[in-house]
Amino acid sequence: MSPATVSFWFEYASPYSMLTALRLLYALSPQRVPLTAAGLLRGSPSCEVPELSKTKIVYRPFSLGPVFKAAGQVSLPNMSVPIKGKYLFHDVARSTDMLGQPGFPQQRQENWPPNSAMAGRLTWMLAQGFEYVKGLSAGNQGPGGVLDLAETKVVAEFVWR
Repeated sequence: MSPATVSFWFEYASPYSMLTALRLLYALSPQRVPLTAAGLLRGSPSCEVPELSKTKIVYRPFSLGPVFKAAGQVSLPNMSVPIKGKYLFHDVARSTDMLGQPGFPQQRQENWPPNSAMAGRLTWMLAQGFEYVKGLSAGNQGPGGVLDLAETKVVAEFVWR
């Protein structure tokens, strides 16, 4: 039986995408997991990371800006209600601290949300580069299959950084 494929759709400017990217990085590279985060990775069933020997993760960056615009949003949903925006930063800072990556700001910075277009494009190109080479070496004219574990680790590290 071939491994299941799970697409991780994420927006670089989303703090909650960032938390998921960190948990996936830890799942792909267990030696990186800080001792304080080990239990969090085995958290509640709704937060389980997949057993990667049975699952392939495909990183899929996208841009939320056009989605919000098409939906008629004039401001970011979590920022339109001040208390929600304030809690978002508190929640993410607390979560990154518990996951062993302290330093996330406790409140919104002037330059947030960042323009994530370049990072998304670079992530897509990194994954396509692997795929394109694999496809060519297999005699195909285009991209091959899903990234192997070593290639996925490279993408996971890039996305986290």
